[in-house]
Amino acid sequence: MTNCDDHAGAWTAARGARLPEAAWMARFAALLPPGGRVLDLGCGSGVPVARHFLGLGHKVTGIDSAPEMIIRFRANLPKAEAEVADMRTLDLG
Repeated sequence: MTNCDDHAGAWTAARGARLPEAAWMARFAALLPPGGRVLDLGCGSGVPVARHFLGLGHKVTGIDSAPEMIIRFRANLPKAEAEVADMRTLDLG
């Protein structure tokens, strides 16, 4: 395990699966059309935020600058899209 893997594991464990932002996310989800798209910037492992929106039937794309986090995201949410990118320079076209 590399130092980056250690940090990814520690961050994932510290974040956990709790969803303290559930009220805000419910307000946001209410604005989305059925099957809408969600861009999760700084997605980490995808748990719990991206997983929550996938569970509501939305399409999710996760963006994180740490390749180790994208590996975890893809393992946790194989049906979602995920890319390694820096959100500060991300070109959404």
